Amino acid sequence: MGEVAVRIAQLRGTNAAGTIQITEAALNDALHVGTGAGSAPTIRLFDDNLVEVRYGMMHARAVLPVALDTGAAPRVTVALASTVVAWGLKAAVRQPFVEFNGRNMTIHLASVPALASFRDVWPHVTSAQLSTAPGVLRVHLSVSISGVRHG
Repeated sequence: MGEVAVRIAQLRGTNAAGTIQITEAALNDALHVGTGAGSAPTIRLFDDNLVEVRYGMMHARAVLPVALDTGAAPRVTVALASTVVAWGLKAAVRQPFVEFNGRNMTIHLASVPALASFRDVWPHVTSAQLSTAPGVLRVHLSVSISGVRHG
């Protein structure tokens, strides 16, 4: 059992809710972890969950969902503006944690290298909602630690 799992076990019975604010710069830094400086997308955040992704010469806008799928395998599915944009991103973005289906792009959060330290936390997240403002992503989380689960 890892150090984080041991600490989570010590919090058994805890319920908590809170908001994490992540800046656009921090998101872009995380996307570049493990990739070359020019081989990762760049994200811009706007009001009303509007996101712009730039990858090379490609620019795509999408609206983030309000709620994320939670549990041991959390994921976020984004509906891109068009199927053509999705095809272009699919050809350009070759990350194992990104999946395309039509114009939908799903990011498997537990598989994102920059989020690896959250592996033991994901199973305890009971709800997660997203909201944006210019340059800021807010993640509203509820966590319930009723027992130790391994993801």
